[in-house]
Amino acid sequence: MDQRIIYSNLHSRVSDITGEDFAKFLANVSFDTNSGCWNWLGAVSKSHGAYPQVQFTAIVNGKQFNGYGAHRLSYAIFKGPLIKGLDLDHTCRNIRCVAPSHLEQVAHKTNSQRAFNYTKGEAFLNGFLMGAA
Repeated sequence: MDQRIIYSNLHSRVSDITGEDFAKFLANVSFDTNSGCWNWLGAVSKSHGAYPQVQFTAIVNGKQFNGYGAHRLSYAIFKGPLIKGLDLDHTCRNIRCVAPSHLEQVAHKTNSQRAFNYTKGEAFLNGFLMGAA
């Protein structure tokens, strides 16, 4: 898909971020049409497990993001404020993914348990354990 169409369609759903900051964000994203993941192509943290990092300043809803996780910026742009004390869980289990539909605010215990279950071979779909009653 043409990146200009993606930009136009996405930016029309975004509030309170400049077009320039939004363009910087999208310039670091590769859209995977098979998985639905938005893979971060920019910098990654060396000290926090290779999570995507924003290396430019963006202001969303009055909050400045620079040096933050790119997944956190994505959540703030598309879904709203981050709640202090909650983790952002990558429901797709891809830590480089910044797709807002693959991010969910959860308690740290929940995030850790999901990651543990995933490594044990249990698959998740949109944050819910497949086959769980």
